Amino acid sequence: MNNKGLTLIELVIAVFVISVGVVGSFSVLQKVIISTSISSTRLVASYLAQEGIEIVRNIRDTNWVEGDFWLDDLNAGDCSVAGPGCEADYNFQRLEACSSQPGGQCRYLRIENGGFYNYGVGRETTYKRKIFIVNGTDFIKITIQVDWEESGRPHTISVQENLYNWYAP
Repeated sequence: MNNKGLTLIELVIAVFVISVGVVGSFSVLQKVIISTSISSTRLVASYLAQEGIEIVRNIRDTNWVEGDFWLDDLNAGDCSVAGPGCEADYNFQRLEACSSQPGGQCRYLRIENGGFYNYGVGRETTYKRKIFIVNGTDFIKITIQVDWEESGRPHTISVQENLYNWYAP
């Protein structure tokens, strides 16, 4: 007997195999989309952390150029690791204690239409940047921590750098 048609069992197996393949590929696609989203926000957070280092470096360099003590405006007690941290942006190049904010917390950064992050104007983002400073003898250890929440989970990225009194007599 020469049977050229599909049996019901062969048809059920074929549909099952195709279904497993389609569901598997959708699952992989969903994970790729989530991973891409987290990667882009992590990249923004790392740039915001590096910007925090640059802001502190600019404060130190401005002190040197103006003939002030290199640690002026960098000795805020709330900026120590034991404190709540400080915040700063390029609009106001000074450290401001997070404890001076309502609720004693660091504020969310805002983004302007031009793409600049600050605390004053623009759309509120999910990023909070905290600046911590530990004083040494001729250096300060800076830690910048950027916190944000995505997909219902908190994320944190930290950057550390030592800044030296390179103009020490």
